[in-house]
Amino acid sequence: MGETATQIGVKHKMELAAYIFLLLSTFTVAFSLPVGRFFLAISLIFAVRSLWLKRKWPWIPASGWVGFVFVVWAVVVTLFLGMNPGLGAGMLTKLLWFAGIPAAALLVTTRNRLAGIMWACAAGTTVLAAKMLVRNPIQAAMHVQAGDSGDFMSALVHVASMADAQRLVIGLIATLGTAYVCRQEGRSARWWQFMLVLQCIAFVMTFKRGSWLCACGIVILFVLFKANWKYLAALVCVILIAFSLPPVRSRLAGLKNEFHSDGGGRITMWFKVAPALIKQHPYGVGYRCLTSEMMTEAAPEVEQGRNHLHSNIAEILVETGWLGLAVYLIWMALGFSDASRFIFRARSGPISEKTYALVLLLMLLGLFANGLVEYNFADAELVVPYGIIIGAAAAGRHRTSSGSDLAE
Repeated sequence: MGETATQIGVKHKMELAAYIFLLLSTFTVAFSLPVGRFFLAISLIFAVRSLWLKRKWPWIPASGWVGFVFVVWAVVVTLFLGMNPGLGAGMLTKLLWFAGIPAAALLVTTRNRLAGIMWACAAGTTVLAAKMLVRNPIQAAMHVQAGDSGDFMSALVHVASMADAQRLVIGLIATLGTAYVCRQEGRSARWWQFMLVLQCIAFVMTFKRGSWLCACGIVILFVLFKANWKYLAALVCVILIAFSLPPVRSRLAGLKNEFHSDGGGRITMWFKVAPALIKQHPYGVGYRCLTSEMMTEAAPEVEQGRNHLHSNIAEILVETGWLGLAVYLIWMALGFSDASRFIFRARSGPISEKTYALVLLLMLLGLFANGLVEYNFADAELVVPYGIIIGAAAAGRHRTSSGSDLAE
């Protein structure tokens, strides 16, 4: 017996509801982690319900399965092979939010839905930018008044968040891509351009040097692929003006302190602390089980209070061993492969699809590149965006390879 129109309608509504909540998660996670997680959980519930009604086994991309293997290995290392199961056990739940990969892979099934994800990301990071422009100066002034900082600029640097900076990296490229699509399709891009300016101002105010350099790199790549030399010249001028500001120059000048082998900075962590710890614990110390005491024991010159190695590669190696690092690298390679193949297969599609395929690759590249000098892989505010980006790239590659019509 065939399905009734009512039954088909219920299934469609369940899937549509799951996508709407995924949109809400993409939007809100940019400025409120608890709310973003809540909406992602609701999205997953509706998605599972939709699959149940359809009696359909879900399509999970290879990146989703490898991500699952990484999570399982992290649990095994933390609970059975690591140094401090009590410390790491409570952190393992953070990895569950990579469920954004299957959610996005199942739900971002059309061009319009992919565009919606981009709009939600751009809008959410604009809210974050506005929030930062109000919150950060107030907090900095309070620190100065309380005597915690000697001057306002130092306090402003102190209150800035690395997670906010990296969320703005992906927001900037999503907003830039959306503005470009609007211009190419003959629609007004003024609103998106205003959002872009607001994000840029807030982004400079983060004073996060790694994020600055990553953002410059991916924006330059976007302009090289999508625009002409006039836009590139304008971009270079904007970068030069930003880098000429005294606070920005001061932060960039401080980079040299990070790259002395005996300075206790990143070079010390990567080439002295990490080798010592992986030699002692070849299976890893456990997820989020690295402590300041373990680091200073390996290298006393490391700054007190540090509990991570400022690099995804080094941190994952120390936490989950050589096997964990290998699985992580395969996982990221699959994400890049999906995004790259999506770009290739979308080359004959409309301008929006071609542009957003490139944006997904640049988003992932921005997070990965920043993760080489910062530990962002387990940053709670970035786990959900990581998952949605990887899942959306896999969905785009899958639907274009199947030859399905992506337009709603």
